[in-house]
Amino acid sequence: MPPFLSVLFICVGLCGVLIHGWGPVGHSLVVRLAETQLNSSEFDWLRSLVPWFLNGNLSSMASWPDVIVNPNTNPIGYQNWIWTKELHYIHIPDWNCTYLPERDCQQDRCAEGAINNYTKRVVAPLSGLIDETQRQEALYFILHFVGDIHQPLHAGFTSDKGATLVKGYFMNETEQTDLHWLWDNDMLMYRLHHHFSSDVDKYFSYLYSLMMNLPSTNEINSDTDYKVWIKEDTEIVCSQIYLDDNNQTFTTSFNLGEPYFERNYAVVDKRVAQAGRRLGILLKSLKPETPYSSCNTVRSSGLVIIIMLSIVNYCHSYKN
Repeated sequence: MPPFLSVLFICVGLCGVLIHGWGPVGHSLVVRLAETQLNSSEFDWLRSLVPWFLNGNLSSMASWPDVIVNPNTNPIGYQNWIWTKELHYIHIPDWNCTYLPERDCQQDRCAEGAINNYTKRVVAPLSGLIDETQRQEALYFILHFVGDIHQPLHAGFTSDKGATLVKGYFMNETEQTDLHWLWDNDMLMYRLHHHFSSDVDKYFSYLYSLMMNLPSTNEINSDTDYKVWIKEDTEIVCSQIYLDDNNQTFTTSFNLGEPYFERNYAVVDKRVAQAGRRLGILLKSLKPETPYSSCNTVRSSGLVIIIMLSIVNYCHSYKN
């Protein structure tokens, strides 16, 4: 992995507050669940693509695609990655509730297209077109986008940009949030804090049991067909996400509390568990066409120092 990206993760670890929810917590849980399904040879090859200082911990890379597009965590290089933002989502026409790739994922510029593309890159032989760094980056995108595609509002409506424009309050908090962030972060963290005493390992154990006992579906290839995953998202979005505590539809603002949480937290649990199972199946299918090479692309050490100082300064100002 390029040294400057390694530094990003060291600094994010030091900050500990930059990204939350279906970021370091949710995305990490998805990858941890996936890892439980790998045999030793599968895991050994995949962890060879992880920076050495992470000791083969795949889950540590799960939020890399979010880190690189955030000016707070990648202050110098984020502009080089802005083009990847649209790969995190699929936007469908409002209340259409149907995903059509030719309409909603033109030129594969969406989460489904990204997973297809980066899966091919991981297994492609190293050459002048695909080098080691690109193979590593492709794996990190896969780890992340499989999680994203199971957060229902990552297949949300076009006009409100996946509910990021729908503003309101949750659990009597005084700080306003948006509906997308509520599903990305707030409900998962509320569940973790109030039902598992903020113990991530206890929550992981629960999700692992849930994953192992997920019922089979009638959908053909439901664990390998990305369109099925998106269909599940759109059904959740259209049937329950925009219903308030009193089961009344809202579209622009909200004030949501315990009834909304009680009605929806099981959906969060199930989607994380499904993402873990399906990511595990996908990772098991990845077999490189040539042996992995350990040669690394070398980047400027001066840039490493600049980025490290920038992020540490940001972390210091954030905490103070």
